[in-house]
Amino acid sequence: MDLNASAPGVYSWLSKHAGTYGFKRTVPSENWHWEWWGTDPGTGPCNDQDKDDDGVTDAKDNCPSTKNASQTDTDKDGKGNACDGDDDGDGVADAKDNCPLVKNAAQTDTDKDGKGDACDTDDDGDKVLDTKDNCPLVKNAAQTDTDKDGKGDACDTDDDGDGVADGKDNCPLVKNAAQTDTDKDGKGDACEADDDGDGVDDAKDVCPTTPDPDQLDTDADGKGDACDDDDDGDGVADASDVCPLNADPGQADQDDDGIGDACDTDNDNDGIDDADDVCPELADPAQTDTDGDGLGDACDDDDDGDGVNDALDRCPGADDTDLDVCGDDSESDAPPETATGGTVEAETAGCSVGGARGSATVGWLGVFGTIFLLGRRRRAKTNR
Repeated sequence: MDLNASAPGVYSWLSKHAGTYGFKRTVPSENWHWEWWGTDPGTGPCNDQDKDDDGVTDAKDNCPSTKNASQTDTDKDGKGNACDGDDDGDGVADAKDNCPLVKNAAQTDTDKDGKGDACDTDDDGDKVLDTKDNCPLVKNAAQTDTDKDGKGDACDTDDDGDGVADGKDNCPLVKNAAQTDTDKDGKGDACEADDDGDGVDDAKDVCPTTPDPDQLDTDADGKGDACDDDDDGDGVADASDVCPLNADPGQADQDDDGIGDACDTDNDNDGIDDADDVCPELADPAQTDTDGDGLGDACDDDDDGDGVNDALDRCPGADDTDLDVCGDDSESDAPPETATGGTVEAETAGCSVGGARGSATVGWLGVFGTIFLLGRRRRAKTNR
């Protein structure tokens, strides 16, 4: 209702609602007094003023001069938002407040989108709502969470959950509490493809934690020599094996030089390589080989190669082609014997009955037999 003074002592009003209204005035002692009353079928009795005409009487209106039918008062300070310069009461004027209806004195705005975190449903602006974001204040659209602890890697200081902070972890995305780093390259074995740094990937390396660029595997057991306790696989540990790279379960070492026969180039230790040694299993530095059969006298049962074992041969060091029981090299073409007083003294260069060279005394029958044989031999030589 609007009341307007149109003339002294005359008033009029315009009713916005249907109903019955009354007006009374008194002017005692020059003091004006007026009152009005009425009934509005729509709103009931109208007895109070409503300056802003928002349907809330001024006495109850938290913004009597500003329309504010809802009477919203966010900060509950008794002053409605419609006329409050700081609706949330955080000390920041609404005009500058990035969350005017939510207390946000710090005005934090993580994603710098002009909407403070206090009233932003996606603080980091990664398109994942804060209620579902495992890092609500750090962009993390992929939502990666390596250790499945509910805290995304983007904001987790220990991504793999091994108890070692990422800043010090040599495998931040792979559990590696021991932090083993065989090749000391700063990358832990747990996440390195070549733990020993020998240039061979662990998947193909016969010694993945022992540098072994040559990848030698003597016994072909899949474990390289560099990390195999028994390189030749003969059942004898390398530390005790006289031939660690040659299978030699018997561990024979003829010359006791610490190098087994299986890998020793001079088994008898006589200074002659086995390949050139006429007696590789018997020390024989002289390398004498009387019969030239490639088998040295030191290990030959028949040194002169006459078919008679040395143990039975009267002259084991000389061949006897004429079967006179004395080696040819020990015989002389000159008459070797003379008869004196019923005995014959044999030539000193001949052989004794036992096979040794020297002189001998034999009976007359032996002498005649010997003279007869020698005579035939000389005649045979003359007739040639």
